[in-house]
Amino acid sequence: MKKLLYTISIIIVLFSSCNDSYQEIEWEVNDQASRLIVVGEITNEYKYHTILLKQSDSYFSNQALPKVSGATISVTDGENSYDFVEDLNSKGTYKSEIEFAGIKGNTYTLTIELETAINDETLYSATCKLNGGFDIESAMSFIYDNPLEGAGSGDSTVLLTYIYGVEPKEIGNYYAINLYKNSILLNDTIDEQEVFYDDESGVNGENVMAFFFFETFQQTDTVTIEIRSVDKGYYEFIDGVQQVAQGYDPFGFSGPPANPIGNIEGGDAFGYFLASYVSKYSTMPVYVKE
Repeated sequence: MKKLLYTISIIIVLFSSCNDSYQEIEWEVNDQASRLIVVGEITNEYKYHTILLKQSDSYFSNQALPKVSGATISVTDGENSYDFVEDLNSKGTYKSEIEFAGIKGNTYTLTIELETAINDETLYSATCKLNGGFDIESAMSFIYDNPLEGAGSGDSTVLLTYIYGVEPKEIGNYYAINLYKNSILLNDTIDEQEVFYDDESGVNGENVMAFFFFETFQQTDTVTIEIRSVDKGYYEFIDGVQQVAQGYDPFGFSGPPANPIGNIEGGDAFGYFLASYVSKYSTMPVYVKE
């Protein structure tokens, strides 16, 4: 999200029954002190991992969020420690000094020390376990005309993708799904992230999962499906982000959504540090004519 939501209280004045006039709506904004925003992930992929640091701004600011530079960042699993250095070409972006792969079952702890305090705080930390996930052994994708846009038009399609593998039988596994078209991530914003729970979705212990995507594909496109293990905290964090993104009832019947709660400790920071097991598979879709 470009901006984080601060609490906005809307005072609604109903139409007057006496003179058929109405008063102007007053906006009472409870602004808050600036906070650190952290976005980072450790995966089982062998690569340079990345941590992003930004700073929250006023809700009504139309400027890009300020990036936080000069921090000292490290990640450890209790045995190995990895230092992160700021990218000289991208302020606020910190990459691991070496390539490494996170190990399934290990718990990773992120430590951040800021050069300049934000809201009188310089030290932040977060912890997340890298849970096992669903290993994709194969996948199949099918293209259908989108019935909502008119069958046979070819301008809008629905993608049905089956992924085959083994889902761990123990209940309590949480996942996120990413979809790529010709190596380009389609759900590239956090409010578009698809997350689900194995038991609630009826896939616990199953060897096949099916997903529908309202995206336009051609038979010449490459479909890449990616499934990532996440923890319950991230699942709830994404749910909170999506509630904020959807907005709320302006008349106050449901109340304003709260800022999503992440796992960053220290200074009441925003964001989430995730450790996840990633599996992906690419396939060519088959067009199914109705």
